[in-house]
Amino acid sequence: MRLRRAVLGVLAAGLLTSSGSALANALNTVARLSIQPQSVASALLAFSDQAKVQVVSVGSEVRGRRSPGVEGELPAREALARLLMGTGLGFELINEQTIRVFVADPKDTSAPAQRAISFTQSSEVSSASTQSVASHESVDEVRLEVVTVFGRTEAETVREVPQSVMVFDKVFLENTGATDLFNVLRFVPSATNRRTQMGYLPQEFNIRGFYAAQTLNGTSRNTMIQPLDMQGVERVEVLMGPASVLYGSMEPGAVVNLVTKQPLDRFHWEFGAGLGSYDNYRVTADVGGPISEQARARLNFAYQDRESFLDSWSSNKVFVAPVVAFDLGERTQLLAEAQYSRERAPAGAYIGTPAAGLITPNPYGNYSRSFFIADPDEPGVGMDRKSGRVAAQLTHRFTDTLHGRAAVSYTYGDQNDGNMLSQGFLNNDYRTLRRYFFIARDSRSDDYAYHMDLSGEFATGPLQHKFSIGGEYVSERDDFRDGRGGFFTTSVDIFDPTYTATLPNPLLLNGSLLESETQGVFLQDRVSLFERLHLIGGVRYAKIRTSNTFTPAGGTPQRPTKVDQSAWPTLFGVLYDVSDSISIFANQSKSFMPRGGTTGSGAAFAPERSVQYELGTKFDIGRSGLNGSVALFQVEKPNVLTVDLANPGFQVPLGKVTSQGAEVSVQGYLRPNWSMYASYAYSDTEVESNSPALDGNRLSHAPGDTVSLMTRYDLQSGVLAGLGFSAAANYVADRYIDDGNMLLLPSYTRIDLGVYYTFSERTDFSLLLNNVTDEDVFSGSGPNLVELDLPRNVLARINFRM
Repeated sequence: MRLRRAVLGVLAAGLLTSSGSALANALNTVARLSIQPQSVASALLAFSDQAKVQVVSVGSEVRGRRSPGVEGELPAREALARLLMGTGLGFELINEQTIRVFVADPKDTSAPAQRAISFTQSSEVSSASTQSVASHESVDEVRLEVVTVFGRTEAETVREVPQSVMVFDKVFLENTGATDLFNVLRFVPSATNRRTQMGYLPQEFNIRGFYAAQTLNGTSRNTMIQPLDMQGVERVEVLMGPASVLYGSMEPGAVVNLVTKQPLDRFHWEFGAGLGSYDNYRVTADVGGPISEQARARLNFAYQDRESFLDSWSSNKVFVAPVVAFDLGERTQLLAEAQYSRERAPAGAYIGTPAAGLITPNPYGNYSRSFFIADPDEPGVGMDRKSGRVAAQLTHRFTDTLHGRAAVSYTYGDQNDGNMLSQGFLNNDYRTLRRYFFIARDSRSDDYAYHMDLSGEFATGPLQHKFSIGGEYVSERDDFRDGRGGFFTTSVDIFDPTYTATLPNPLLLNGSLLESETQGVFLQDRVSLFERLHLIGGVRYAKIRTSNTFTPAGGTPQRPTKVDQSAWPTLFGVLYDVSDSISIFANQSKSFMPRGGTTGSGAAFAPERSVQYELGTKFDIGRSGLNGSVALFQVEKPNVLTVDLANPGFQVPLGKVTSQGAEVSVQGYLRPNWSMYASYAYSDTEVESNSPALDGNRLSHAPGDTVSLMTRYDLQSGVLAGLGFSAAANYVADRYIDDGNMLLLPSYTRIDLGVYYTFSERTDFSLLLNNVTDEDVFSGSGPNLVELDLPRNVLARINFRM
């Protein structure tokens, strides 16, 4: 009851805060202006104050340009055109309150380009057509509010989706210095990392208490065994809660959609170099442009070599992402892209160290936090992983309101690992750590995904429909027949390590072949009544077939274990536009996950199902340029499985787990040169189990409170023009590391600071100081094993562009 009252108060406050009426159209606002000739940066600030509209620009684009000024009582469109005359800049409406200034053509001295793109008419910036209209990178900012994932009506915006949606654009990625998904998702409300950014699987996050799935451009799950480098990512979209209607089988936490960089129709290049603490070196490149009148190409590249505070741990990785877009006609386009990454870690993966002596007491005190479990000189130790993906997407517009898409992708992974593992258990001397050597020799994964959908609009009397119908087929094959397995080896003293691991001869490893096929069809319809009331319904039928062929060490393959499962997840939502600046929404969405294994009697399990109930509001805060959302949610997941103590090797239903809470987020621009993002989440999780050891426990990796803040301010006039500052903070409350609630990780507050300087339109520099208070940031995978993230560190970067 206390939670409901508190959250309803927050919801009401959000509605009242946003009660100011939105501008009908910022470009048509008439204002009396008196702006003298001056720098463009200071002229835009004066225009924003006098016209009472929000103007957004990038310091590197406007610096060094002069404005002729403007006088008189004029509509904003005409006044801004005069203000930018001869500057090579253009402008566009990116929402009903915000105008974006961009570089139209640095050599153009004629009238500035004007593009009025409203969010309700923004089909030209959808993922399927961005390449042919993106004459400049400002389209990236327009796309900030457009949800481009597959299975949704083209150009459906954040305001039109009856679920909580978070979008992190290119500018946000640059401000946080994010090179991987880890440093993006830490800003999502209620999110917590299951691993550190150096960990075995650094992209694993929990949101709303459950695992968050990933997709690439919305077409299929991200099955790359290597995290996708942010150098190839344009923005990150997070759809909170279950989404199996659109994406198939997945956990109910959230869907994290990575939108890759697409070709532009102007030539551009950008090179970057970075140097940071612990010998962290990184170079990047982004080159592209038109290769003919009908084709455009783009290539992104990144190379990183780094060490860390951990003894002996280091890694180097390379990432390459080419993409080509072809106009096959006025209504047809073909997009082909690929990603390749390879990472090597000579001492193997970082999977954590014992909790005793780091978090919990140890009779010998605390051991060095630089302790690492392995040494690269030990035989067989090392990690080498390669992953690649090729994809093609064909888009055709049958009419202005009906279009179809077809996509195919192939993803592979190669893994040769010799990782020293541990469950964190110390021997009776409280000094030596038991180690387990795990080998994955020539492990191979091959995944194929095929997707088709048809989206459009039509009317039935007074009802307006936006629909999407489609289907997909996914085939996944994990070939471990060359051997995966492990054995205990020599222990190591955590206070005075000496590394002496040995390998048995002969080396006998188990093998397995895992195969799965998923077929699904879905239908979703958005029905609008009286322009302001929108009802959304969706359903999917999914059929999953899995097969596991096990080969014991030194033996022959056993008979395959096969399981067939099916499910009908649904989505129902309602959204009401209270005004041009306020919408309220509610939804019920269901999700499912196939489950392997059997009961002790050999019976297969039905898919693991979950359901979410959500109520919220999305709003613009007056004329401030800020927008936000407030949401209440409850996620229920019955019949979770656990180990069958009476029949070792089998599972039984555990009971029900529930996560409920509230989230608030605000983002946008306080001033044209001052961006801000802030979020808060409260969640309460509980396990209802027939096991006394688990009943009443909290879910693992589910903090009660999380707070995130990111802000940046750029000086655009005066002698310090070009100088910028940023600050970011993350607070995560204490949370259990395991479902048994045996180890409680302490809360932490991480603070990052940044300084930026734009030398010219082509060169900028940044200096990021991360974790300035040297906070201990823990995560991990078991009650005795914890991982420690990077302590205080510095990263300097310089970028050159044209």
